[in-house]
Amino acid sequence: MARVTVGAKDKRKEEATPSYGGYDLVEVDGGRRVGLSLTTAHENTCLQTYHLELDMARSVQIHRHDIPACIPLASLAEQKLKEDLPGFLDTLRQHLNGLACRMHQVKLVKEQLKSVTVMETNALCSVLVLMCKVPEDEDKAILFTLLYKDPTKALPTQVTLESTDKSLPDDPQWKEAKSVFLKLPPHQTLGAMKKDGKIV
Repeated sequence: MARVTVGAKDKRKEEATPSYGGYDLVEVDGGRRVGLSLTTAHENTCLQTYHLELDMARSVQIHRHDIPACIPLASLAEQKLKEDLPGFLDTLRQHLNGLACRMHQVKLVKEQLKSVTVMETNALCSVLVLMCKVPEDEDKAILFTLLYKDPTKALPTQVTLESTDKSLPDDPQWKEAKSVFLKLPPHQTLGAMKKDGKIV
């Protein structure tokens, strides 16, 4: 069993974007197959590690894997696997890291902000609906809907706000709050809002 590197190009990418984690290649069965480990990370914290085994006997094919079903593995493989293995691995790793980061952020919201209710999410964590309450009237609910249209990213690309108080979404402070979600992870954004007394 021999360990194989992917090339200097990918090493430079890993150094430039450490939040993507990394991966190793290990030869299996005399080089007929290659096993890969793809590690994800968020804010310098290692998250899940996924595995992929490629059949190299005739043409490069996926032999087995534990990649989540919500990741478009077949589509990514069709685009790049045979012609550009480093490019395929890098793209796959970005998708996995984006998913792992979003899942980790949902976990942190639940752990750190007990008063915030996660109303909805999906397997890809590309939609996240959060219900918050304001201190002056806890019967007044605020719903933030975070949409992640880029599956490789950890931050939402669009945020909408709804409330039982129809005038609230037009309030400048809440418009500003929406924009912060585009810059900071939801647990940090909500934590700052709670510290400032905007939500319970």
